[in-house]
Amino acid sequence: NLFINISYFFPMKTNSQAVRLFRTILKFHRDNLPQMHREIGDKYVKLEFKQHKGANEEQTKKFISEWNDYLNAMKTNRSEFGRHMKDEQIKSLNPSQVEKLTDLKNLTKNN
Repeated sequence: NLFINISYFFPMKTNSQAVRLFRTILKFHRDNLPQMHREIGDKYVKLEFKQHKGANEEQTKKFISEWNDYLNAMKTNRSEFGRHMKDEQIKSLNPSQVEKLTDLKNLTKNN
C-alpha cells in the first residue's frame, strides 16, 4: 500500500485544496470502482500527486483543475469509466506524460 503525505507538496495557497481533492478521489475510488480498477487508479493518483511536488502556483492550479474535471466526469459517468482526450490535451503532453499514459493504457488492457 503506497502511502504518501501530500500536505507538503504544493504551494501554500493551494495546499489544502490539493489535499482535500486527493482524499476525495481516493474515497470515490474506494466506494465506486471495482477492485482491479481501484488498485490501478489509486496507484496512478498517488504517483501523479507525488510527482507534482515541485509545481509552481500556476501549474498547481491547472493540475487541481484537471483532477477536479476527472472526479466530476467519474461521478457523472459511474457506469462508464474513462474518456477520450481532446486533441489539444494530447498535444500539450510532454514526452514523459505520453509515456505514462501509454503505460497506463497498456496496463489496463493487460488486466
